[in-house]
Amino acid sequence: MWMLGAAAAPGYPQFGVDFNSGNADTFSLLRPMAFFLANASICDTNGQILFYTNGNYVSNRLHQMMPGTAGFNPGDENNDTYPYGSGIMQGALILPWPDKPDVYIIFHLSGDWFSINNWSYERPLNLYYSEINMPLDSGRGDFTNNKNILLINDTLVAGRITACKHANGRDWWIFVHELWSDRFYEYLLTPDTILLNQNIKIGSVISHSIDVWGTGVFSQNGEKFAYLNYDTTLNIFDFNRCTGDLTNPVYVYFNDTANLATINCAFSASGRYLYVCNNFHIFQLDMLASDIAASKTIVSTYDNFHTSQGFRTINLMMKLAPDNKIYVSTAQGSNVFHEIHAPDSAGLDCRVTQHSFILPDFNAFSMPNTPNYALGSLPGSVCDSLHIGIDPVTEKNVLLTIFPNPSTGIINIKFDESFLTSKDKFIVYNTMGEIVFTKQLLSKQDFSNINLSDLTNGVYTISLTIHNQKVNSRFVLMK
Repeated sequence: MWMLGAAAAPGYPQFGVDFNSGNADTFSLLRPMAFFLANASICDTNGQILFYTNGNYVSNRLHQMMPGTAGFNPGDENNDTYPYGSGIMQGALILPWPDKPDVYIIFHLSGDWFSINNWSYERPLNLYYSEINMPLDSGRGDFTNNKNILLINDTLVAGRITACKHANGRDWWIFVHELWSDRFYEYLLTPDTILLNQNIKIGSVISHSIDVWGTGVFSQNGEKFAYLNYDTTLNIFDFNRCTGDLTNPVYVYFNDTANLATINCAFSASGRYLYVCNNFHIFQLDMLASDIAASKTIVSTYDNFHTSQGFRTINLMMKLAPDNKIYVSTAQGSNVFHEIHAPDSAGLDCRVTQHSFILPDFNAFSMPNTPNYALGSLPGSVCDSLHIGIDPVTEKNVLLTIFPNPSTGIINIKFDESFLTSKDKFIVYNTMGEIVFTKQLLSKQDFSNINLSDLTNGVYTISLTIHNQKVNSRFVLMK
């Protein structure tokens, strides 16, 4: 379900698109929240909205502001310049907190004014996260004390918060990009923590002085990551869902269309085709082509249509929808979307129709920033299902506790020693599923002061073999 609407005064008619029937069905409602560019939402397993945000405020499923929304996402831009919604495209993202039922995390960027070399810039300077607990406010959800928790204090690109499910089918990789550099910040969301996994220096340097448009998007299977810069450069990477590594960059340039800036991109459902738009064209790229850049094909050109209000329906944002179509919003705002009906078909067979999907009212620009929540584990990988062969103990009530957690290098293990035998082993796995430490457990003393300080900072899984069964737990190493 997509929540949409105009960046207008509160009370202005708002609306959304419901995909639960298998088709795109629109609906209208009155609510206090409007949208500008930032837009993030999350639904339950039945496809019903839980809560959503425009980057400034958070509303519950009854379309009421959450009680704790005041002061959410501090910054000059968020609540002053654009009071009806943040002007940061992909400026917020909502993820379920793994293994914490009814707890969700909003990752959000603030916008602030600052000066460098006598130039004033309005850019994200901080990445925060805020925690939402759904049982609060009588089951409608509200903020916990973990609100506006700072993760990054740095000059970042405008928006493009992007996430992909870890190959274990549970955890999440989260990406943001530093401005004036080629650095990605990569975080790993686990049941225990939000950990800066690595800084990845790869791809183009993002340095455009007005870098306000652009997109980060993963293919539905998580194998590809596309990152589009406002300076007409598209970066396409291979993505390793086990390690979080980006590799094999491919660069595609779009300065052959009167130097018009590229804006947005979206993968087809299979990941075979990537679509990229500027204001006047939609391009298709074939991910299986031997030369991806050479496969670039124009599949749509603006037809000079204007709405009844006089606005041009030129392209802005693109998004793959649950019905496997790609919808395209318009840069000047309107009551229409363009549609790509068959994104997994080559060339003009993808069937782009302009201004064909009619909205109930005026939409500013936005579309919700959502990852593929349904992506599961990667079968056959080294980190499939939280390490292949490691299953929880079912016949005996063995509880494994690790402390302190997080640890600076020395850990202790606590469980019922009555289950201990001379064949029991203690194994530590990294996030790739590789064994990085083993220890034979022969006595109670072997459970205390286990020195893991030779390992690098990160999240690890501990597996304890007990009577030919395995129980596992996780801990964070932060030296």
